[in-house]
Amino acid sequence: MKYININQELKFKFCQVPRKTLYTEPYKSILCPLSQLGYIFILDRLNLSRMNNKVDEQGNLYVFITRKEMGEFLNVLLPFVPNSQ
Repeated sequence: MKYININQELKFKFCQVPRKTLYTEPYKSILCPLSQLGYIFILDRLNLSRMNNKVDEQGNLYVFITRKEMGEFLNVLLPFVPNSQ
């Protein structure tokens, strides 16, 4: 593994997540770490939808993610990815 030196410019891209999903109830006890990661993935895709102007007539953002994509991102088998809309 390479080390990151203090003199290097960091070129990482970061995903944001609302702090309440990590630290406050009921989210803290309801969402397992895998669910939190899935939520971060969805939020990241929403930012992409914003950039691509994927909105409905009322201006609401929408995102399309297949169960397969979510499973690959979370590194889990498809039966472990819930159906949702």
